Amino acid sequence: MLVLTVLYLIPAAAAAGLTGLVVFHFAGHRTAGARLASFGLGVLIPAAAGAAMVGINSF
Repeated sequence: MLVLTVLYLIPAAAAAGLTGLVVFHFAGHRTAGARLASFGLGVLIPAAAGAAMVGINSF
């Protein structure tokens, strides 16, 4: 269960971060874009560490 959760969380967090960067470029939505990009990066970093631990422990 943990492996599937982490492996699905990484693309979702990356998509949220990239979407936030795209939204940030629109003048009227800079605050929302910055928050979405920050959220995506904030979720991506711990998820990547969790995925690395799952990958290390699988061998």
